[in-house]
Order: sequence, then C-alpha cells, then structure tokens
Amino acid sequence: MISIRRFLLVAIAVVMAGTSVVVSVATYSEAYHEVDELFDGPLAQQGRILALLAESSAGQLDPAILHSSSPGHYYERYVAIQRWSADGSLLLASASVPEVPLAGFIAGLSRTQIAGEDWHVFTQRLSNGDWLMVAEGARAREELVHGAALAVVTPFAVAVPLALILMALVIGRGLRPLSALQRAVRARDSSNLQPLVTSASNVTELAPLERA
Repeated sequence: MISIRRFLLVAIAVVMAGTSVVVSVATYSEAYHEVDELFDGPLAQQGRILALLAESSAGQLDPAILHSSSPGHYYERYVAIQRWSADGSLLLASASVPEVPLAGFIAGLSRTQIAGEDWHVFTQRLSNGDWLMVAEGARAREELVHGAALAVVTPFAVAVPLALILMALVIGRGLRPLSALQRAVRARDSSNLQPLVTSASNVTELAPLERA
C-alpha cells in the first residue's frame, strides 16, 4: 500500500536535498571564478609595483627583504617572488618556491604547476631584460573558497533536517482530518446508515467524500 504521508516526506526530502546540492555546487563554482577574478587584479598590480621599484632602484632589489625576521602571516607561504636575468639566471627568489621559473618567460598572467602545486603568476619584463615574477599559490584561493562554501553549505545542512521535521509535523496536521474520517468509517458496521460527521467536513478535498 502507498502511504501519502511517506510519499510526501520522501518527495520533499529529495527535492530539498537535491536543491541544496545544486545550489552548493553552483555557489562553489561561481565563488571560485569570482575569487580568481578578484585576486588576479591585485596580483598584477603587485607585480607592476615591484617592477617599478626595481626600475627606480637602479635595477636592484635587496634579497634580504624577502627573508625578513619580522613575524609573517599564515598565507605568506602561498606568495612568491622571483627575478631572472635575461640569460636565465635566478637573481632573487622568496623562500616559498623552488629555484625553477614559476612560469614561462612571457609577460602577463598565467597559471602553472610546480611540484604538484598550482600557482597563479604575473610575469613582467624589466627594461634591462630581466624578468620579474610575482606568484600566488592556488591553494590559498582554494582555502578561501572552501571556507566561503562551508559558510553557505552549513546553514543548508542544519536547515534541511529541521525543515523535514517541521514538514512532518505539518503533513501530520494536514492529514488529521483524513485520519479522523478513516477511523469513523472503520468504527461503523454495515447496518449503520447515519451520516458521517467528522472534521473532514471542513476540508475542501474530503467534504465531498464524507457527504457521499
């Protein structure tokens, strides 16, 4: 036998869970795209500022700046700087990257993978032929997107079970007149032809059945 109550609860649960999954996946995908757009701009700007600094300091940057003893930041390990000479020699590099080019020697934004790690890189050529590369690890962006996605998904994870409990109560309340009509019919014998009078008489869908 088919239970209307069970059918409604299962159908609502499937719809809510499916909707939550679709919304979560769409939110994660869109958030990742927006984070890429948001971070690529400052990355390029940082590269241009460093290039300007290098140009204004007789083409030199002090490597000691990249190895300061001052307290750093957790995400600092995901930021890297390299400077390569025109003949391919590494002149300057932060401690967070291996001594290989972060990207090809082509000006502009790019994405590359080194030792299993993805990097977003902005490359710019200096007037003396050197190449300056400023990079940001993709993992930093992934952690940010994961945190944002978790903030979105967590309310869904809490709301769906709560909504199902409330729906079960609402459905139970809505089907109460039907249960009352069922009990009234079951309590009768074949000789009782008196009209039925139950709470179903106030329900649009059940009143015709009760009258019949």
